[in-house]
Amino acid sequence: MEVDVIRIGNSKGIRIPASMLKQCGIDKKVIIKVVGSYGHRCRFIVRW
Repeated sequence: MEVDVIRIGNSKGIRIPASMLKQCGIDKKVIIKVVGSYGHRCRFIVRW
């Protein structure tokens, strides 16, 4: 899925569709970690 990076106050973020959050059982806080940084490319790992 491709999503746009949006402004949220003074920060930037992405919107995760409610259906995807529900599918994964995410409803509160999550832990986000950056792994595998290769120049301008990296991966986010989301845990809950």
